[in-house]
Amino acid sequence: MTGPRKSEPERPVGPGNVDSQRLRIDQDGRLVIPADMRAAMLVDKTGILTARVVDGELRLLAPKAAVAHLQRMVREARPEGVSMADERIAERRAEERREADG
Repeated sequence: MTGPRKSEPERPVGPGNVDSQRLRIDQDGRLVIPADMRAAMLVDKTGILTARVVDGELRLLAPKAAVAHLQRMVREARPEGVSMADERIAERRAEERREADG
């Protein structure tokens, strides 16, 4: 008989952090990224990443992490209490009025 199940800790919505680890590139140029790092990077089962080198630093970005980053940027840029959808609708209506007037 088992006791009550402990609920799993809530997973963060966005990318996470993992302490630095030493990794090795093998002679064929392959790099194995540990599971905890892949999870923190939001790497999905496709394993697809975008890679670039900036000032000698290898940067890897998973699509889900890129989306989370953009969503965070939009949230931070949006003024409190302002609906971007309502603003866009108002812009379109104003444009329609201008076109109808002239």
